[in-house]
Amino acid sequence: MGIFAQPHSAAVLPVPDLPVERWLQYPNTITRFNDDFVEFNTVTTTGNWVATAATSGTALRTAGKGGILSLDSGAATAGQGMNVVKTIAIAKAESGKDIWFFARIKTTFPLKLQTFIGLATGGAETTHLGSGALSDTLSFIGFVIRASGDTAGYLQLLTKDGTTTANETVEADIHLLVTDTWTIVAFKVSGTGEVQAYINGVAAGDPITTNIPTTDLTPVIVAQANGTSRPVLDVDLIEVWQDR
Repeated sequence: MGIFAQPHSAAVLPVPDLPVERWLQYPNTITRFNDDFVEFNTVTTTGNWVATAATSGTALRTAGKGGILSLDSGAATAGQGMNVVKTIAIAKAESGKDIWFFARIKTTFPLKLQTFIGLATGGAETTHLGSGALSDTLSFIGFVIRASGDTAGYLQLLTKDGTTTANETVEADIHLLVTDTWTIVAFKVSGTGEVQAYINGVAAGDPITTNIPTTDLTPVIVAQANGTSRPVLDVDLIEVWQDR
């Protein structure tokens, strides 16, 4: 279900200043990627996503308004699960050009979930959050829960410039996910200088101003187990807007 299912007001937008009216009037000024998962194509020759299991897991379109992408970790073993990557880079932080990212998600076992959802460089799909740890060489802007160092169930806002090993900034404990509860997670990248998180349309935590990558980025979704339980992460939609 896309954002246009609701009235266009700042109170319901994933990010208060999402330029909806400007996009409607002057679409040539905005690039907009939208996937409502009406279909989910991972065929090598024609697909627009790549889905790869880290030992176990599935990524399937399931029933729901407009379609839902369901990432099943496939096991309770820590570090096992699904990695889904858009095949083409669609965003890049640039001076004077803002990025708006948002997704609508829910999960079955938030306290036993390893996840990343946001923008990252491509690379081998299972290396983004391999064994529950972020890649040392890839770049990231988004929400993460890692195997260690992060509070269980809490999304952390993270920026990481992959050009330097472990060069990352974290705004901790942005939001505690609630079992089987839809949540709109969003962030705005203001040029190359700031990233602010939003949860259900409300600013969450302080902005990050360091380690913002300026390389080509693409949507990445990871859903892995963190032991004991087998989490499922459902994604209802994902959108990326940027000033052209």
